[in-house]
Amino acid sequence: MKKLFFISIAAATALSFTACTQDTFNKNTFKSIVQTNSAAQIVEYKENILKHLLEYKEILNEKNPTAYNKVLQQEIRTQIKNEQNYINIVQDKKKLVHFDDYFHYAFLQTEVKNRNDFLILGIYKLIYDSYNLHEKHKFTAISYDSNKLLKLHKYLQIISWKVRNLKDNQNKYLFVTWQKEWQLKLENEFKGDFNILKKYEHSKDGETILGQSYFAFEVLIEKMLLDVEYSLIKVNIEPQKIGFDVAKTFLFL
Repeated sequence: MKKLFFISIAAATALSFTACTQDTFNKNTFKSIVQTNSAAQIVEYKENILKHLLEYKEILNEKNPTAYNKVLQQEIRTQIKNEQNYINIVQDKKKLVHFDDYFHYAFLQTEVKNRNDFLILGIYKLIYDSYNLHEKHKFTAISYDSNKLLKLHKYLQIISWKVRNLKDNQNKYLFVTWQKEWQLKLENEFKGDFNILKKYEHSKDGETILGQSYFAFEVLIEKMLLDVEYSLIKVNIEPQKIGFDVAKTFLFL
């Protein structure tokens, strides 16, 4: 009888241990599957961002045809498509490696040759760093650095504002994006005499005089921002919007 009792206790203990182990295994397995799936989704978001960057690059060069190095264009495109990071422009006798260096020249108010290239390479190097593109395999979402993704989210908002608004020391826009040709002419001619506005009435076509007329740049940046926000959500971080005052005063050092 005692022998039977001990056998029953041992069997119950074994079953309890097995159930506990099975429960732990299921939880760990489920958590691993969720993290792996999130990582796969982050890869998709990253690929979307790079696709939008290439589109942004194309229309930026179309709108600013004298502000990029035509010899370098295919190489920049190839680098982005292949997720490599080997192009480093030499400026003022210094090889530029960090994205902040590229943004410094992209938004410098003095004359900068091939300004478009500094902007595009700066954004790409920022993405490269934020998603750790030098590491080809990430199996879980927690492998990503949330602080880097937050910086990417913040920088894209700042870049969007600066591209749209900044002018050089000759009072010309650093980048032509939203403006139509007639709007640029009007702004150059306007010296405080509002009578000149009548000259451009026929060009407005329902638009305000200096309101945004071409939204492609804004749309692409917004798409990039959304994919970064989705990435942040996958690593359990709440995306944060910044105010225009932050974008206006922010300096890339």
